[in-house]
Amino acid sequence: MPLRRPLSSLLLFAVATLLAGRSSAAEAAAPLRMLILSSAAMPLAEIRDDQVEAGLLKDLGERIARESEMPLKLVVMPRNRVAEAFEHDQADLYCDTLPEWLPARLQPRLQWSVPVNSNPQYVVSAAPRPAPQLWQQMHGATVVTLLGFEYPKPPELAQGFAEHLWERSDAVTEEAMLRRLLMGRGDFGIVGAQSLNWFLRNNPRARINIGMTLVSEPTRCALTRRAGFPGERVLQAIKRLGDHGELQRLQRNYQPRP
Repeated sequence: MPLRRPLSSLLLFAVATLLAGRSSAAEAAAPLRMLILSSAAMPLAEIRDDQVEAGLLKDLGERIARESEMPLKLVVMPRNRVAEAFEHDQADLYCDTLPEWLPARLQPRLQWSVPVNSNPQYVVSAAPRPAPQLWQQMHGATVVTLLGFEYPKPPELAQGFAEHLWERSDAVTEEAMLRRLLMGRGDFGIVGAQSLNWFLRNNPRARINIGMTLVSEPTRCALTRRAGFPGERVLQAIKRLGDHGELQRLQRNYQPRP
């Protein structure tokens, strides 16, 4: 004779199953919230009315979300709000960065991906001014920098700013930085290779000299450690994109054509 469960047990089982199903559905539908800096410019991002319309970071986010089987939500915000967004669980993913570029207090909240983007930083100048190959050649100079970025690496650069061996003058984007140099409103600038190549492709008459390489380490993605976020799934998705050469293909899409 078959055993009969009490009605109360069946009801409890049904409710638990329903709640578990809703929880799984909610987790599956939760978007991957990726931060994009409002100061980002092509080739990293083209932003209009706080909407990311194109660029390497948009493509990267779409690939990561697809590989992670999550919907993507791009969130545009200024650099000085990135730490706050992670601290208040308003962000899940922030790419093209390094641990040293984010506040130390934020590190326990973050986990880091494999390298995703090769974008060396150079000290540059507008011709005919030579670009510096030695730190001594920067003494007394005005260095055009990105607004809100602290430049912790290399230590010689940070020390020079702290001791006023050279002074900084902030620009909103790297494109604005390069235009300022061309207009003679600064001696040197600090720019990433991708932004520089994109600028020169679209301004073939511009003459920019390249000096010291400041950072050559590939950037990575920072992911939140908040409870309920499928961090390992996203980390493995990024790793698969790298293993399959997809990250390199994305970068090549934004390199100048010969």
